[in-house]
Amino acid sequence: MGEKPTAKTIHVIIFFSTFAIGIASLLTMQVVTETIPSLDIWARELRSGWGNTSLYTFFEDVTVLGSSAFLAPFTLIMAVWLWWRKKDLFASIVLLIGVIGTYAINKGIKFAVQRSRPDWSGAIETDGFSYPSGGAMLSLLCFALVTYFLILHAQKAWSKVILFVITFTAIVLTGFSRYLLGAHYLTDVIAGFSFGFICLSVLIGLYHRFSNQNIASSD
Repeated sequence: MGEKPTAKTIHVIIFFSTFAIGIASLLTMQVVTETIPSLDIWARELRSGWGNTSLYTFFEDVTVLGSSAFLAPFTLIMAVWLWWRKKDLFASIVLLIGVIGTYAINKGIKFAVQRSRPDWSGAIETDGFSYPSGGAMLSLLCFALVTYFLILHAQKAWSKVILFVITFTAIVLTGFSRYLLGAHYLTDVIAGFSFGFICLSVLIGLYHRFSNQNIASSD
């Protein structure tokens, strides 16, 4: 088991979880009641000139990080590694259940909202409903949860900082690649991040609760 979170860490998670709930609720109401939120109208104009550029090509490669083809084996490998190398079975179970559960939640919200994909020029081909972005939601949940477990087991402060910076960068680039490539509206991505963070907070709480119960029962 890794170290317990400090009171400051818990307060930070609660604060951002509350913020994420507010953002997710606000965006969901806007998407349900409006054809296109004003933020998406502005964002459409912002990306209009980015097609067929080197930046567009870069994000075509980055967006793979949020795909099922990458996240599924990555999750399985990290779950086995956490169990085998770190001897943290609870982390392994929480990661597997968390990714599968978040995927199901994302599909459920998409089915409930049924927002069509943006009809933008130069957009990559994709199917299914648009809101919220599964790439943003799942990449945040998966990468952040793995990093959280790694940081719990890390001994050196500099390694924790490096892990955080790399993960934060990967999450942001992966999520916004979906918007920049035209697969999602910007509000889809922001909502995906928000819902993903809510799921992340719940899973972190469950991990520590069951970890503490296991420690107490073994004493």
